[in-house]
Formats: sequence, C-alpha cells, structure tokens
Amino acid sequence: MPLKTLSYSPPRASFLGLPLEMRQQIYLEYFTVEGGYIYDVEADKITQASRRPIDLSLRYACRTIARETYHFPFTLNIITFSTAYRRDWRKQAAAVDFISTYHHLLQRAMLIRLRHCLTPDMYNKPSNQYTRYMQVIIDDIADIIRSERRYPKFNPESLETVHIESFMKHPSDRSSAGDLTKISVYHNNVSSRRTYTYLLRKIANMYPKEFNEAIDKFLPGWSKCKSNPASDFFSLGFDFWAIPSLSEATDMVEQLQLTERWNRLDQWRYSEMREEGYTGTRYGYQRKHFFSAAALAIRFLKSISQEQRLLITKLVLNEDRMAVGNPECHINGLILFAEENPNLLIENKVNLWRNIIPKSAGIDVSTFLTENESVVELPERLPSPHQVHSEWVGRAISNFIMHTLEALRDGLPAHSYSFIFDGEPNLNHSTETFKSLMELPIAWITANTECIARGLLASPEDNNYPFRTSPSVSKNVSVQERGSIIQCNFTLDQPWDYKTIAEDKVRNKHHWKTLDALHSHASGVHTPNYGKLDVSNGAVDWPQIKGEYFEMQPLCDVPSKETEALGFSGGLQE
Repeated sequence: MPLKTLSYSPPRASFLGLPLEMRQQIYLEYFTVEGGYIYDVEADKITQASRRPIDLSLRYACRTIARETYHFPFTLNIITFSTAYRRDWRKQAAAVDFISTYHHLLQRAMLIRLRHCLTPDMYNKPSNQYTRYMQVIIDDIADIIRSERRYPKFNPESLETVHIESFMKHPSDRSSAGDLTKISVYHNNVSSRRTYTYLLRKIANMYPKEFNEAIDKFLPGWSKCKSNPASDFFSLGFDFWAIPSLSEATDMVEQLQLTERWNRLDQWRYSEMREEGYTGTRYGYQRKHFFSAAALAIRFLKSISQEQRLLITKLVLNEDRMAVGNPECHINGLILFAEENPNLLIENKVNLWRNIIPKSAGIDVSTFLTENESVVELPERLPSPHQVHSEWVGRAISNFIMHTLEALRDGLPAHSYSFIFDGEPNLNHSTETFKSLMELPIAWITANTECIARGLLASPEDNNYPFRTSPSVSKNVSVQERGSIIQCNFTLDQPWDYKTIAEDKVRNKHHWKTLDALHSHASGVHTPNYGKLDVSNGAVDWPQIKGEYFEMQPLCDVPSKETEALGFSGGLQE
C-alpha cells in the first residue's frame, strides 16, 4: 500500500504575532498625522490638518489593538485651534462682548446702590483671590459716601446710572480688561468680576430685601418673575471665553433686558453722507465677530472626558484675529485643564498685525465705511488709512504681557504655558515695530513687576533678553530651559542693554508710575509724526486687514427694512 504524503501549510502570519515593539512602531507611523489635528470651524469638529477626517479605522480591528492604541491619536498629535468666525455664530459672538460690558456696569451700579450695606467685616482680610481689586473698590465706595455727606447737592444715583446710560446711547462703548499696573474700578476682567461678585453676595446674604430692591431698580420686574431673585442674579453674564448657543444668548439678552440691542445686530449699516468725488459702489456693512482660539479650545476640552483630556500633550492657540470677550483674560479659562494634566503644554500665538493692532485701533463700522467710501483728506494729526496711533498698539502689547502675569498669579503652571508674539507675514517689519514701541515699556516692566521673577521675561543679564526668538516650543519643558515664557518668532536685535534703556535720563526723566502713562510718553505723541505708526508695509496691508472684519453687500441688494443709517455720534463696533 503506497504511503500518502501529507502537504505542509506554514502558519498564517498574524499582526498580533509581531513583537510589541514592532507593533508600537507601526502604530506610531499610522497615527502620527503631518501637521497634527486642527479644529475645523465649519465642520465644528477636530480634523487632520489637511481637513480630511481623522482615520482611526485600525483601532476598530480588534479589542487588543484598540487597547494598545487608545492613547496614540491625542498623545502623538498637536491640536491647533484658530480664531473662528461663522455667519450663524455672529450674533452670539457680538452678544458676548456687549453682555460682558453691561454685566460689569450692572455689578458696579448695584454696589454703588447698596453702598450703605457694606460693612468692614465684608472686606477686611479677604483671601488672595480678592485682594487685587478689593482696596480700589472699597476706596471708590468710600469716596462716594464722603461726597454724599459733604456736599448736600451731590447726587449718588447719577453715578449708578451714568455709565449704563452711556452704554445704551453709544453702542461702540466697550469695557476693557485694563492696565494692571494701575488698578481701576472700571477694569473688566476675571479678578475684578470675582471681587464685585464676592461683595455683592455678602450683601445679598445679609440684606436680601435691599438687594432685591436694587435689582428691580436696574432690571424692572426682576423680583416678581424670579422665584429666587438674588440667586438668579448671580447666574447672569457669560464667562469671557464663553461660546453660547443661540438660545443661551437670546435668553441672557432677555434677562438683561437688552433685546433692542440684540435686534439691531441684524441690520446692515450704511452712510447717508455722500462724499464728494466718490463714485464707487455703496455698501451695507456688518461687523464680523470672532471667537478666540482659547475659547474654542476650552469648549472642546469640556466636551470630552477627563480620560481623553489627560492624553493630550500639546495645544496650539493661534490667535490670528481680534476676538470678543476681552481675550487677554481667556488663558484663565484653561488653568483648570493645565492643573489637571501636568503633561499638557499650551502654546498661545498672538498675531501682531491681525490681532493686537486691530484690537488697539478699535476697528468700527463708521470709520471703515468712511475710509472705504470716500476720498477725503484727513487732518495731519489723524492717522491715514495705512496708519494707527502707536500709543494704543504699545498699550495692547503690554496688556497681553501683564494679563499673562495675572494668569500665573491665578495658578497657571509656568511649565505648561508658552506665549509667542507672532510677526507673520512680515517678520522684519515686526522687529522694527516691536523694538521701537516696546524697548522702554519692557525696561519699565522689568524694573517694576514680577515678570522676571516669574520667568515671563528673560533676565537682563541673558543675551536673549527680553525674550528668545523661537517659532515654537516643541515640548513641555521648564521655563529655565526655554529662557522665558514669552517668546517671539521674529528677532529683537538682541541683546538689549537694559541698564542703558532704564537709565536714559531723557526718556525716563518723569519716573512713570504706570504703563499707560509711559506709553503716552514713549509713543511720541508730541513729535511731528503725532505718534503714528505706519502699519502697511510689504505683505502687511492695513486696509485689507481692516476689511477682514466686515461683511459687505451692495446696498442696492439689501432690503431697506434690513438697513440702518449710521448717525454722527461716533464709532459703531457692532
């Protein structure tokens, strides 16, 4: 009987049969995306930098692979957020701005109204989080009470309402986060809001009847339509970095009784003035309002689980446009996430030309419309369409520096954060502009603040003073290794001779006590140039940048019921 030959079949190759080290290398290649991930504003989701959907199909092959790769997508890829404008978000974004301003004015008006309810035990020995603004607020109230007692004709009620009335009459009025070297009751930022809220809560707890009466003074009918008037009052307003839904914005507008202001956002503004010599198209204008990259990042981090958040190693905030909600404060909204995840690095890039300068110039419909539809020659003392007041630009830069210092005081971990002044698209122009505007102010900041001690700026003895030129920070490293928390992607012609700058008796003879005062002096307002900065230069086109903040339609294409003529009372930012 012949013998049967058995055929031999080698075992099938198995991916899971590969050594773990080899599988890990395959995972790394598969999940690492060129350019990392970005937030796609139109899709309202995270995508690849190429805007293609994120491919996670390998993770669905089997449970073992899913378990081995759960951390790779977020661990390997940077996630970049940029400022965002969407037509269907426009009104909500505008509402964040005007609600923030009105809420601040309302808080101060309530405190003035209830000034006689304040007692020393409410504000003596406050915790650190309230000390920044406590004394200036208490002094302000004490001054009002003294004036009330000293001058029989003094009317304190006028102080309660004067700023609210101005806000209602002049839509361009916006509150500012403020110069933190000169603390003021008019600053609207995280720390000031926290202190106003703290004092008002103390009064509400001890004098509930008086508190409810005060609310009704400013929001008529509030106590009748609310089951818990005081408690509901403290739910008013949005975080500076909020991105409310349309229904949330509408509800807040109704509660604050700002419906007329809200409805006006739908109108297209135009000018009835016919400038001689202009023969071009007449347009209707609406302001574009951008949410900050930080606000979008906060919204995203809140939408995912803590387990997912702890996998993220780097966020890039590309603040490439001026945003709503006093954006100098927005990094405060990320402090909790930085504390939660010690491995997280937040890189905050703020563009000089498309963010800081537009913010400092206060772009409004009225001014842009006049420039766009006229051939008028401006007086020599006013900036041309290609210029801005240099004083305001310097102040805006200083405010970003000082509010970063404030975030560090509030608990932002220094090793988790990097701030980069972005000079694109003209780095050489950025070098010249930044040095001319900021040489003396940074010397003042060095001498008068904690910025060196906190690592915000490099030491004056360092060749990289005031901060290093670096396009990006690749990983979470100590401030000592980076040189400073603040960096820039253009050179500053280092080293700066701090002693020579600080001891210049001609420029520093008045020993300026605040940055605001110093910027007024340093900008050269009294020179033949009237303190003007030439913004347009090469790739930087200032009229074009201003135009990026407006929706425009030929006026003949807009129904008349949707248009509103601009008055002559000043700028309109909405």
